[in-house]
Amino acid sequence: MVARAFLLVALVGAVALASACPSEVAAGCRGAKCDAGPQLPPRFYADPPFGIGFDCVVVGCAQEKHVIVENRGGGKLMVSLTRLSTDTSTDFTLRRADGVELPNPDNQLTLAGGETVELIVTYLPSDGRPDEGAIVFEHYDGAVPYIEAAPRTDEIPVTTRTLGSPVAALASGDVLDFGYVALGESKTLNIQVRNDGTDAVLRVGPTSAEDGSPAVFAPPTAGDWGEDFANPADVVEIPVSYTPTAAEASFGAVLIQTNDGAVPALRVALQGTAIATPRLAIIDPDDGTLTLAGTRVGVERNGTITVRNLGGQPLDVATAITAGAEQGLSITEPAAITALAPLATTTFTVHLLNEVGGAIAGSALFTSNDPDAAAGVTVAIVGEVAAPVLAAEPATLQFGDIVVNWTAAPQQFAISNTGYGDLEVTAIGLELGSSQQIRLIDLPPLPQKLAPGDAPLVVTVLVQASNVGPADGVVLVTSDSITGDTGRVDVRAQVVTCEQGCPTPNGTPDCSTGSCEVGSCVALWHDANLSQPDGCECGEDVVGAVRDDIGQACGQGLSLGEISDDSGGYNFSATLHDLDDVDLYFFRARDDTQFLNDDYGAQVSLLSAPPGLQICANFQQWGAGCGGTPINCSSSRVRGNGQSGIFGSSDNSEDVTVWLMWAQGANPVCGSYTFRYEADEDF
Repeated sequence: MVARAFLLVALVGAVALASACPSEVAAGCRGAKCDAGPQLPPRFYADPPFGIGFDCVVVGCAQEKHVIVENRGGGKLMVSLTRLSTDTSTDFTLRRADGVELPNPDNQLTLAGGETVELIVTYLPSDGRPDEGAIVFEHYDGAVPYIEAAPRTDEIPVTTRTLGSPVAALASGDVLDFGYVALGESKTLNIQVRNDGTDAVLRVGPTSAEDGSPAVFAPPTAGDWGEDFANPADVVEIPVSYTPTAAEASFGAVLIQTNDGAVPALRVALQGTAIATPRLAIIDPDDGTLTLAGTRVGVERNGTITVRNLGGQPLDVATAITAGAEQGLSITEPAAITALAPLATTTFTVHLLNEVGGAIAGSALFTSNDPDAAAGVTVAIVGEVAAPVLAAEPATLQFGDIVVNWTAAPQQFAISNTGYGDLEVTAIGLELGSSQQIRLIDLPPLPQKLAPGDAPLVVTVLVQASNVGPADGVVLVTSDSITGDTGRVDVRAQVVTCEQGCPTPNGTPDCSTGSCEVGSCVALWHDANLSQPDGCECGEDVVGAVRDDIGQACGQGLSLGEISDDSGGYNFSATLHDLDDVDLYFFRARDDTQFLNDDYGAQVSLLSAPPGLQICANFQQWGAGCGGTPINCSSSRVRGNGQSGIFGSSDNSEDVTVWLMWAQGANPVCGSYTFRYEADEDF
């Protein structure tokens, strides 16, 4: 509604003040002198001043309202025009109460001070649309000729009240069922639309066929039946005809426009059939396959199959599961029905309760008295029953012995789904009471679904040893596995002391670096190979059942005594324990005179030794004693001064100093060796 402001003219014209006597007509006085003073100008007033409203809201009602126009000033008020505005609803009319023609420029109304004229506005609603308008007044001061005046225009609004809202309702339902109509015949039924609202008119129409509706249904066209109106509780009837053109069932819909804000369009389904016999049809599922929503083992899942009788005679129908009963399929509600009316539907409920899991593949057979479906109609039934199974492998993580203050190498276990359907893993954590030395790191984001065959979720477990003793626990995996909500992975570890975790023969371990190392060796033992597992594997030499180091200088070494070329040779074994270890030996080789055979030859030979170990010898004149430098070295043997002959022509006795030592660049080990010293070698 276009709002109009009512402009109340309180004062029209001007107050004339003059020192001379005005005209008698204007001043309203007589004689030569003006004794009454100046006269008031005319003033336009309309009552009611702010507009008029109508209570009538239903079609066919009639209501009148009165408007009084008055000159509340003096002089002459000229009303040159009174009419309804051009945009006022035609349901309003305006007239003078005295039957005289309304003022217009050719028939103006003159109102002296205090005079009135009564107008009557009549409202006769013809439809459900809101109505509004205005009364237009054009007026001026009659003291000025019309041709010279500038008339003022005022408007009084005219409105109707809206106390309620129309409510569109289908009085005869939302399906118009024509039933059976033979070919060549036609049938007409009425759609009934009722106004369930109060204090408001319901507009009904226009109507139109829904897109896709067959032409056998004919709702009224806009030219034949545009729109109608219903007062509260009234009913409007809309005729629709059905004229079949083939022996088939037809379905469509008609749309009906309304002014109900909540239901701007009503939809009425249309159906009819020209099939004379019962006719079985599966309408849901429309593709012949019922797909049940996924479920879990032990959880029932239901689905529905809807059948319709497309024929014009009652249909008897029954059903049974023909495949899949062993998978938990059954059908009920109802199992059979008789005398299903033409175009009526009924729904059968399929139940699935499976205890194994996997893909479901079954079928239901529908039989009836449809002469064209003697073998029945089969509906396939498919679905899936989830049976996820949690697998956590390995079931136990064995960390074994862990030295205190060490962090063991991490171990992992994998979570997978070995069942059917998605497995949802919702939580991974340590069981209450598990050792606080156990930690879970790099946990996957949860919750997470795992389908069979998906890459497993990997959980990494650490044990940070801080207290000697057991460090056991259990990792709990929460899921929706059908085998139980929680899977368990045992964690086993034993925190031990450094001595227990790193036993070191002939020594003491060092665990400060996080690995086993030799910390120190007991006296007379050495870690020659720098390897912890065998500890201090290299002991000092044993001389005469006493373990002691053979020194590397005269006076610290070992004297082997005196031998002669008649003595043969001797073997001696000892050990070098590191790169700097040198064993020194001293012996005297005497040359005895032998008749006919006076061979003499002092030498030292390595019989066995690790790679890189060498023997060195210094041969000096008899009596020189121990000493010299190890300049004659070999990995096999070193010879001294010798002779051979028939007669003892000379004395070649020698003092021999021997060194067993590592050659430069050698990789020392616990070097156990055996060497031979002798004086009768034949040169």
